[in-house]
Order: sequence, then C-alpha cells, then structure tokens
Amino acid sequence: INTVPLTSLMIVLVGKTGVGKSAVGNTILGRKQFHSALWNTSVTTRCQKVYGLVNDRHVAVVDTPGLFDTEKPNEEIQKEIVKCIQVSCPGPHAFLLVMQLNRFTDEERKCVEALQEIFGEESRKYMIILFTRGDDLQGQSIHDFVQRAHPALKEVINKCGGRYHVFNNRAMFNRAQVVALLDMIEKMMALNGGSFYTQEMYEEAEAKIREKEEEMKREIRAKQKRRRQAMEKERMEKMKELDGKLRASVEAEMEKRIGVLTQQVEQDLKEARMKAETSELKLSFLQHLKVKLSNAFRIVKH
Repeated sequence: INTVPLTSLMIVLVGKTGVGKSAVGNTILGRKQFHSALWNTSVTTRCQKVYGLVNDRHVAVVDTPGLFDTEKPNEEIQKEIVKCIQVSCPGPHAFLLVMQLNRFTDEERKCVEALQEIFGEESRKYMIILFTRGDDLQGQSIHDFVQRAHPALKEVINKCGGRYHVFNNRAMFNRAQVVALLDMIEKMMALNGGSFYTQEMYEEAEAKIREKEEEMKREIRAKQKRRRQAMEKERMEKMKELDGKLRASVEAEMEKRIGVLTQQVEQDLKEARMKAETSELKLSFLQHLKVKLSNAFRIVKH
C-alpha cells in the first residue's frame, strides 16, 4: 500500500467482474498501474491502492475485486471488498460504481443491490455511476443514452443522486474525461459537507444487515412453527377421520356378522322344528298302528 498524503481524494472502484474497473483506475491516474484484461475474468483479487497527482490534486484510487466472479464465492469477494474501507482510511470520498454501456442485465441489478447492502443506504450519497466503453456511444451523448436507458438503470442512477459519467478507457490520455469526473466528485463532496464514507457508516450498515438477518430468521422460525402446527392439526383431523371410518367399518362388519349369525340361528331353528314335527308324526303313526294291531289281535282271538 502506497503512502498517501492526508489531503488525497479517496476514490474506490466497485462493480461486477469484467466491467473495466482496473482500466478506469489506470485512466484516472494516467498510467498503467492496475493490471487489466480484455476478457470477463477478475484480474483483481485483493483491494489495491495507488496514488497519483491528477490535475494538481492528490488522488488515491482503490481497486476492488469484481462481484459475481465465477471462480470465487460471492461471500468471499464481499469480505475482501469491505477491506476497501480500511485501505482508504479515514474513508472514501467517492464510490465509482463501474458498469459497461448497454450491459444492464439482471446480474448488474443484483450487483448494485449487493453493493448497497454491503455499504448501506448512506453510501448512495458518495456514489457515482461510471460507464465504460464510451466509444460505443458513436457520437451519441451520455445524457441521451441515459434518457433512453432501461427504467431499472434510471432507478439506480436516481438512487445515486442522478450522478453518472462515462469513460473511454482506450483514450487514457484524454484527460478531459478525468477532469470532468473529478469536478463531479468535488461537487458531490460539497453536497456532503466535505465528508467521506466512514467506518462507522459501514458498521451501521452491517448492524442493519445483522438485524435484517435476525428478523428473517425469526420469520422463518415463526413460519416453520405455523407449518408444524398446521401439519399437526391436519394429522389429528385425519386420525379422527380415520378413526371414524374405522369405527363405522367395524360396526358394519359386526352388523354383517350378526346378520349372518341370526340367519344361521333361524335356519337351525327351522330345521329343528321340522325334525321335531317329523318325529311327532312318526310317533303318532306308530301309536295309531299299535292300536290297529291290538284290535286285530283281539278280533283274531274271538
């Protein structure tokens, strides 16, 4: 880390991987100090600070790793980005949120949300949108481009106080674009009373994040409790329903068995009556036959 005069203007570069943050740092300083590449991979893996004299003003530029790098977890990158607060002690005067022209995708939107969540809403007072690849405008002014931009991009710009600028990093020695940026930063500093984003602001933002996380945990626990209660209620209702169905089934089976048993008893009684009646007829016939035989014997004797 270079030694920086206390009067230096502290500038922190933030944004998604591959948008040209390191090239922006080189353009501001007017020399190739940060390593940059043309492909969409993160060249910067750690916060780097370089100082220089720009337009007779001491400037310190802090480059940070890009968000949404495919080679590293986003949580690890965010922890490294946070170190820019310490590196730029006592704090940055400006965050330059770097993004490419015509590339405001859902990932860019998530990147903006992630940065504002990391540094808190207070960071918006110190933030400027800096577009790269200004040569793609092809004669169109940056103001006309913004007027025709996607509503989501306009919303981001509005949240940053309507501040935006454009760089053509291929024209590093076009110092007019750098001077215009410094003028914009100076005006923003005047609105902020010459203050900078502090460690206390970050800690406040971090406390809000922790509070939000705890609130989310409470909501999740409450939701899980309600779900368990609903599941238990549903289980009890099903048990009652099953118990009712089972009871009805048992009762129906018992009634069926009783019906069958009753039929069997009635059939047995019927058969018993028939047998009894048959036995009585036989007995009556035998008695009648006995009387006839007795009478016949008496006749024969006489």
